[in-house]
Amino acid sequence: MASVIDSALNPPLIDFRYATVSGLSGDEMFIESVSSNFERTGDDLTALIADCTFSEELEKLFSSDPETLCNLDELESLAAQLERDNESHSTVSKEKAVINRLTAWLAENNLKVDYATASVEEIAKWVRYFYATLRKSDGSFYSPNTIVGIRAALFRYFMKLRGLNIIAHEAFHSANLMVKNVCNAYLKSGGRVQHYEAIESDDLVKLASYFDRSTPTRLQEEVYFNVLFYFGNRGREWLRGLTVRSFREKALSNGAMAIELQGSTSKNVKGSSDMRLCDDNKQALMVAKPESRHCPVQAFQLYLSKITAGIFAFASAFLLVGIRRTSFCVRNHE
Repeated sequence: MASVIDSALNPPLIDFRYATVSGLSGDEMFIESVSSNFERTGDDLTALIADCTFSEELEKLFSSDPETLCNLDELESLAAQLERDNESHSTVSKEKAVINRLTAWLAENNLKVDYATASVEEIAKWVRYFYATLRKSDGSFYSPNTIVGIRAALFRYFMKLRGLNIIAHEAFHSANLMVKNVCNAYLKSGGRVQHYEAIESDDLVKLASYFDRSTPTRLQEEVYFNVLFYFGNRGREWLRGLTVRSFREKALSNGAMAIELQGSTSKNVKGSSDMRLCDDNKQALMVAKPESRHCPVQAFQLYLSKITAGIFAFASAFLLVGIRRTSFCVRNHE
C-alpha cells in the first residue's frame, strides 16, 4: 500500500480506498476519492462545453435577442427543413404522385384549382369526382387498399398545405362515401381482397418441435406465437397493452376449456382503439387440445402461473421483457 501520494497524478488515477494516509480513516479516504472524481468530472465537462461550437442557425435560436437575429420566417424555414429531412422517402414519393395525378385529371377536364386558396367546398367537390373516375390502365377498378392509400396521400398533402382534414371535415362527407362506393364496385366486379397465405402444416410441425418449453424464453415465445395465431389482430401495438387480466378462461358447451381475449387495441376496429367499446369485436378463442403435448391452453396456464408468482408477482404486463434462463423453472406438460 502506498503511504505517499504523488501529487503529479490526476485524481481519477488514484483509488483512495486502498491508500493509507496518516490521520485519515478508511471512510474519510473513500469520501475524498469520490469528491476528487466529482471535481475532475466537473472540470472535464466545463472544458467540453467550452470546446462546443454551434451552427449559425442554432446560434440564432439560442440568442439572447431572438427578435433581431431570428424572425418567425426563419424559424418556420428551419422547422420545415427538419420535417422534410425526416420524412419517409417512399411516403413523399407517393404523395407527389397522387397530387400530380389529381392535377393532371383537373387539366384533362379544363379545370385549374389553386389548392392553397380554393374554398373547402370546391376542393371537396373535385376530390369526390376524382375518386369516382379512378381506374387502372385496363379500365378496371383499383383495390380498396389502393383507394385508401390515394386518399391517405391527399390527406397528408392538404394537412401540410393548409391544415385541412379531408377525412373528418364535414364538407368531404360525400367524397368519403364515394371512396366506399368505389371499393364496393371493385368487389362487385369480381375483385378479391388478397390475404396472407395460411401457415403450412409442415411449418407448424417444425414450430411445435421448437416450442419444447425447456426454457423460460421458449415458453414465452410459444405463448407469444399462440396469442398471435389464435387472436390474429393486425399490427403489434396491441401486444404492449396486454395484462394478465386481458384474458379469461371459458368453458365451452362441449366441456372443452378455452382462453378468451377480453379486450385489446386493434387496427381492425374503426372508431375506437378499445375492442371492448366496439360491436365488431372478434370472438376468437384459444381452445384446449388435451390429447396434444403442445396444447396451447396448457402453455398459457403454465406461463401465467410463472409470471404471477415469485419475483414477477408485482408485474401486471403479460409479455415480460428480458426473461432469462434462470428467471423461473420450466417443466414440460406431457
